[in-house]
Amino acid sequence: QYMLGANNAWQKTTWTGLTSFYGNNVWTDGDNIYYSDGSKQYLYDKATQSWIKKEWWGCNNMLGKYIWTDGTNVYYSYERENYVLNKNKQ
Repeated sequence: QYMLGANNAWQKTTWTGLTSFYGNNVWTDGDNIYYSDGSKQYLYDKATQSWIKKEWWGCNNMLGKYIWTDGTNVYYSYERENYVLNKNKQ
């Protein structure tokens, strides 16, 4: 795992909570950063640089690569499953 640091240099790093993952399942709602890979759902805590387990209302088995935005709302679309993120009920 690497983090892009000062002077655009990659620095080796480790996180707590989630230590091995693929970046294609990392996504943002515009404010927070999340990781979604089936039953593995995490929120990234920028202050502590750690991943915290996350539970969602309505859908808890998402894959981050199927999450997208229209610039206002955040959606999850996979086959016939379609959800919109309700930021007031996280």
